[in-house]
Amino acid sequence: MTLQDDARVDRENTTSTSQPSTLSSAWNWTLRSLGLSSKPTTSRPQPEEPTPTIPRSDPVAEKIHIAPEVWENPYHPLPGPPTTPAERDCLQKIIQEEREALASAVAHKLAPHALQITARNNCADLNWAYADCLRNGSWMERSSLCSEKNKAFKKCFQIQQRNLEKLGYGRPGLTERERAIIADQADQKYLEEIEVEKLEAQTAETGI
Repeated sequence: MTLQDDARVDRENTTSTSQPSTLSSAWNWTLRSLGLSSKPTTSRPQPEEPTPTIPRSDPVAEKIHIAPEVWENPYHPLPGPPTTPAERDCLQKIIQEEREALASAVAHKLAPHALQITARNNCADLNWAYADCLRNGSWMERSSLCSEKNKAFKKCFQIQQRNLEKLGYGRPGLTERERAIIADQADQKYLEEIEVEKLEAQTAETGI
């Protein structure tokens, strides 16, 4: 074998041994140019987001307390289902007291809202006059947003609220008929106050 043959054999051996590393480098370069990685990446588990807790915003529900012994025994304070007329009467009395307490808590919560609705109903005529002025009033009235009628309605609403509170409209335990009577009394007091104001205004104008 000549020296040329030996050199050719050495080049072939060098090419055959370096080919795998050359291909690997070219593959890695291609992946890097595409923004990829040739090494397998292990995905880390994402931590679970904590479930948000919803605050209890109902003050009526927060005021209702159920004792643990009631959860364990629905017939509490009896050891079990009533077996005698006396035990049945006792259980019915307890149930009635719980219902009244719940109704009182609900009524106390809704009392301010009910009072405002009643005051607005007592001023329904002035409220309608204000709304009608905004729709069909004269140019001068609408340019001032019907301020005079709005002022009259707001004054009525405030006086009605004050009278309803003084007469005890928000007291718990009132029946619908009793509330209706109080609403009429509050409206009557408002009309009397407006009449007194008119007389005083007339007296101030005439000086009599």
